[in-house]
Amino acid sequence: MGYRIGRSGSPTHRALVTAAALVVVVMPTPAWALLGDEIPPSAGSRVRAFLLGEPARTTSTAGDELAVGPEIAEARSRFPGMKLSRSLSRAARQCARFVVDEPGGPPYDFVEFALRWAGSADLSPWLATVRTTEDDVAGVLDEVARKRAERRDHADWLGLGRAATSQAPFRWVWVAIMVERRLALDPVPRAVPPGETVTVVFRLGNSLHAPRLLHLDPTGGITRVTPKAADNGFAADLTLGVETGEHRIEILADGRFGPEVVALAPVWVGRDPPSSWVGPARDPAPESITADGVAVRLLELINAERRGHSLAPLHLDSALVEAARRHSQDMATNGFFGHKSPRLGALGERLDAAGIRVLVAAENLSCSESVREAHDAIMGSPAHRANVLSPDFTHVGIGVAAENREGVRSWLITEDFMTPMPMAEPPKR
Repeated sequence: MGYRIGRSGSPTHRALVTAAALVVVVMPTPAWALLGDEIPPSAGSRVRAFLLGEPARTTSTAGDELAVGPEIAEARSRFPGMKLSRSLSRAARQCARFVVDEPGGPPYDFVEFALRWAGSADLSPWLATVRTTEDDVAGVLDEVARKRAERRDHADWLGLGRAATSQAPFRWVWVAIMVERRLALDPVPRAVPPGETVTVVFRLGNSLHAPRLLHLDPTGGITRVTPKAADNGFAADLTLGVETGEHRIEILADGRFGPEVVALAPVWVGRDPPSSWVGPARDPAPESITADGVAVRLLELINAERRGHSLAPLHLDSALVEAARRHSQDMATNGFFGHKSPRLGALGERLDAAGIRVLVAAENLSCSESVREAHDAIMGSPAHRANVLSPDFTHVGIGVAAENREGVRSWLITEDFMTPMPMAEPPKR
């Protein structure tokens, strides 16, 4: 049988947030894995999936490069500037097990879960899925090269994983995970006793500056920490407290297009990290939904979150909607993703240009094929979540633009939050 490959779609998720002087870029991608011949259920149902193998004990980028493996020589030859990652490859194997029986790709939550289970702190990964009739990785690397060229991607780390398939004529499902690694992170423990202090040590890439940390505890409380310079990098001590459960630590920094989330390191207090994932199957986007329909649904989700936390719902502001829509379209047309537009400037400049006067304002950005997954990604990020649940805001504008790649439609979403400047009272006569 000749060598053949088949491609199937994979989700891409990006999210970025700004809170007053604080902005975040997040790209969660959760994870899912199969036991034996268990088949993922259809969309809309709940699934429980067990990851195979030992979970990582720390989250880190230190010592992550693979040294041996049949694919290494060929990958290094094809992509001299890329390194093969141990943690990304472990996550890719779990994603491949999912894709064996679900051509639409793993759910949003599954990819992130797999990344964290494998010890990866990376965000905004690109996934390429390929089915092959042979054992070698040539077809997989062809697809990686094609995606990098199409997206003009700057990914410098690669993970490869495969799972056997009975879908004739193919033998293997391969998943490649690519990321641009923006910092070097020393090991952070994935589980600690209550009251433990965790030290986070990292070094930023050349294009980043002004780092800060956010800590989201299981009660929803958020702590902001400014790290101190130390040994050509930065360090911060975080006392996580006694609340049992998952504590999320995000590292943010300022980059070319504004503030970004550059790493995520969850730490579990008082219990071991989970080795199985429970969640919905991937949420397919209805073909009939429009950009305006996406905005309506996001407003419903935002206000449902606020009601659940005894907060007043946000009012839709038409001028703010237009400003948000303009920014989403600017990103789609000019091929960037961030708070700071090369043409229209940062949030404050864009609001001034639109004649919108505010007491306080903030912005969330997201990109996803699914409305629900875009919202879940935002709520899983401490900085994004802080904007949605802030009592300081009274109004919101949501703008959405469609982006099509390889025939797959994604939504570029801008959520602008504000409290408007009070109208000046007319002078008394």
